[in-house]
Amino acid sequence: MTLPAGQTAAELRRFGLPQFARVRPQPAERPVVWVSGVVRRPAQLDLAELLALPGRRDLTADLHCVTTWSATGLRWGGVPFRTVHELLAARVQPHAALRVGDVAVT
Repeated sequence: MTLPAGQTAAELRRFGLPQFARVRPQPAERPVVWVSGVVRRPAQLDLAELLALPGRRDLTADLHCVTTWSATGLRWGGVPFRTVHELLAARVQPHAALRVGDVAVT
């Protein structure tokens, strides 16, 4: 295993670095994603709907943190951003006056 210069190997567990592994986030009973702001139709989407989108991909890759630790051989999975974006854009219809600087994530 060759790490980038200045990186140290770290073991990640299900919820991150060992010192934080005891912290167990409690997900909402029915997780949702809200999209609002400079859009014509604000919308709420069930997380299950997003997870069911076509094109799910799985891969194995390394994570190199800017705080100088690295975890190698991690399994990642999800739906491509383009797929999510196309669904959201069709559903919420961004306002024609929307500029990239107007986007805020909360």
